[in-house]
Amino acid sequence: MCGSRKAPKVVERDLEAEQRQAEAKAATESNLELAARRKRRRESSLLTLGAAGLSRSTGTPSLLAGAVGKSSLGGG
Repeated sequence: MCGSRKAPKVVERDLEAEQRQAEAKAATESNLELAARRKRRRESSLLTLGAAGLSRSTGTPSLLAGAVGKSSLGGG
């Protein structure tokens, strides 16, 4: 005969604990993603940049900074 007559190992699982763990992990990931999104939105806000409009990441003036002091659209 082939194989052994050994009984298979029984794995006991706590489904409720696994569900709580999965929910906690999903909530943590969601909160981190939401916090990152809020931070990016806050950093890119015109209220945060102000009239100077200097980009904190690159140090180059923004379009808003170039438009300060202009009285008309177009050249000049």
